This record gives sequence, structure tokens and C-alpha cells, in this order.
Amino acid sequence: MFRKVEMSKTCAGQQESTVKELDKVLPSVDITEDNGIWHFYIKDGFPHRIKTENGAYKYLYDRRAIHVGYLAAAETVGEHIFNEKVMLYIVTHSKDTDHDNLDTKLFIDDCIKMPFLRDDSPDCISVMMDYELSNDAGADAWLGEELRILDMIKERKIALRQEIRS
Repeated sequence: MFRKVEMSKTCAGQQESTVKELDKVLPSVDITEDNGIWHFYIKDGFPHRIKTENGAYKYLYDRRAIHVGYLAAAETVGEHIFNEKVMLYIVTHSKDTDHDNLDTKLFIDDCIKMPFLRDDSPDCISVMMDYELSNDAGADAWLGEELRILDMIKERKIALRQEIRS
């Protein structure tokens, strides 16, 4: 439902062939829920700025296709509105991506705000970003009640440190 409504907004004035291509876009995020904490696996990671040959930084991706892929994922979960403030914890897996070069706006608007929040203001959501060195592109995000997410982060960090020491 989200995608169909947004498709008509996004594609207004687009050529018919472009609309058909975007309608075929598969969900770009796997979304699961475990005991009140929602997990999002962003298959290809977040779009990010890259340095071009002339030294300028640019976002080089099809924003519409990413938007529709996120909306397709949001459709799979329906609406689950949180009434309390939540935290979104994002972990990027990469060799060299800086947080300030990531474009997470579409993800938050399409996969978080639409199905889970009434508003994405600081009164409703806190966002924390982290990074794990990896050869695989991708990202994980968790959404839930703030204290539960903070407890999960603590457990995750302890487990990672123990794994590194082993």
C-alpha cells in the first residue's frame, strides 16, 4: 500500500517505461521482529557520497529506485506505531565509508517513519550510528524502545570485544 501511494507521487510526470521499471523493484531491506525489537538488514548498505575525479563529493545513485525498494520493504511489515520514544541503532559494514557521507534519510522516512512512527522528530526517535569493519557492503539497524536498544548495544559490544580477544 505505501509503495503504490508513493509510486504515484514519485513517478508523477515520469515516462511510462520508468514507472514500470520502478514497480518491479524488490524490497531492498529485510525486516524482522524479535520480542519488540525490529531488525533491518540493508542488503547493499546505504547510498553514500563518493569523491569524483574533479575532487567534488556527489551522491551517484538512482534515488527513486532506492525509495521504491525501501517502500517495498515497509509494505512487508504493515503499520506498528510506537507510542513511546524509540531508538534507531544503525551499524554500517564497510571498509571505508564515513558516517557523514551516508544517505540515511530515505531509509528513515520510508522504512522507519512510515510504518513505525507518527513523527521522526527528536521527541519521537533517537538515532545512533556505528561502524564495523567488513569486506561486505551492507548495514544492520535495530529499532525499539530506547532502554532495550541501549541494553542490546551493550551486550553486542561486550560480545564483539570477547570475540576480538579470542
